[in-house]
Amino acid sequence: MPVVLGPEVYLLGTYRGDASGIFRTEDGGVTWQRVYDGQVLGAPVVTDEYIAWNVNTGSGGLAVSTDGGASFVSSGSGPGAASPTVIEIADGILAATALNGIGVTSDLGESWERVGEELPGQPYGIAFSAERQTFYVWKFTCNFDDGGNPVQPSSILQLPVDIGS
Repeated sequence: MPVVLGPEVYLLGTYRGDASGIFRTEDGGVTWQRVYDGQVLGAPVVTDEYIAWNVNTGSGGLAVSTDGGASFVSSGSGPGAASPTVIEIADGILAATALNGIGVTSDLGESWERVGEELPGQPYGIAFSAERQTFYVWKFTCNFDDGGNPVQPSSILQLPVDIGS
């Protein structure tokens, strides 16, 4: 997943193979430097204060930069499962999918708290409506046989929560 930080400054997160990590260029891609050694998933949350990228390990976790992507450190052990989606749901509160649910952190991944009810399976991605105080959670199964890949009734679920505004 690429991230553009400036006209010549980009980050690229990778998750396959032994050479995976977060790579940074300051010359428009002519040269690259690995700034984090480890697999990362999906798009990061990018704010003026930090960049937080999901780590692809069994329990998940975050790779966090507080210096504009010049370096990253691992933060905590994660919400219970590697998540392809991390989102900011309120100022400084991040959410990610967890094993059969949603985890939130207010300390950049040092600790996680499960929110809402247990879900009937592993969610793949999330969106959040602050106005409705509801997560919209999706999951899917890939089935490319001759029968097609119909959308199942439980593919998108609503998970109401009470997150401080």
